[in-house]
Amino acid sequence: MKSQISICCAVDSSYTFHLATMLFSLFHHNQEEEFDVYLLHSGLNSQEVVPIERIVNSFSNRLHLILVDDQVLEKAPIFGHVSIATYFRILVPNLLPKGLSRVLYLDSDVLVLVKVRRIWELELGGHLLAAVRDGEGVLYKYLGLRDDEPYFNAGVLVIDLEGWRNEAIAEKAYKFLVDNPEKIKYWDQDALNFVLRDRWKEMGSEWNFIWREGLREANSLGRIIHFIGEHKPWNYYCNHPMKGLYHSYRKKAGLPPIKFVQDSLTFRMKAFLKNLIK
Repeated sequence: MKSQISICCAVDSSYTFHLATMLFSLFHHNQEEEFDVYLLHSGLNSQEVVPIERIVNSFSNRLHLILVDDQVLEKAPIFGHVSIATYFRILVPNLLPKGLSRVLYLDSDVLVLVKVRRIWELELGGHLLAAVRDGEGVLYKYLGLRDDEPYFNAGVLVIDLEGWRNEAIAEKAYKFLVDNPEKIKYWDQDALNFVLRDRWKEMGSEWNFIWREGLREANSLGRIIHFIGEHKPWNYYCNHPMKGLYHSYRKKAGLPPIKFVQDSLTFRMKAFLKNLIK
């Protein structure tokens, strides 16, 4: 019998195909496993759920739709390219079944090219979270963290659900967001880093591999690839070296060809100016 792994994701209507692609990559590389996928959303219609449902069912896994009342997050600061769905992550322990003690949270903009049981069974050693250190270095100082307190990226998380519930982490993170809007640069990720300082375990970078311009290494084998920021492979001018890999998995998943959502005059001008000043 396959052993169950609980996955949690959050999505809005603009990311359904990207989430379906991510899930296909996960299932494709972990076919010996059995997955329960808990999908947080604030109102997907039946047609938007279809591609996700098809991918989950094709690998004989289970999909659990969880409708989130986004009014509970009405004071969370929204800016940049994100929607309210990015904040669903802090609510995970409160929304998932109480019988679950652990979950693997995955962003929709990742590709899973590795077996995930190693991190699913990772010993947390009393920590409330396992994550990968963010590579941006000193950027976390705006939160008031000490120099010796690293900052994690929230795209791939192993979450101790019981620990979060017992210590009211969701409530503390939301309070930090509401009380400190001027400090927020990376949305719920900032709040979680502040509240969980000294309470998270560091995983190797292969579990949330973030390529940035200037980084020579671009081998994708045996990694979870995270397309952060403007390096989204569905952006026309994305120069990520693994852009083609995303499209190949999307095609294998039987999903429609990409429509470049940012192929606009504004985006082209931004890309032109960026290249001009290099």
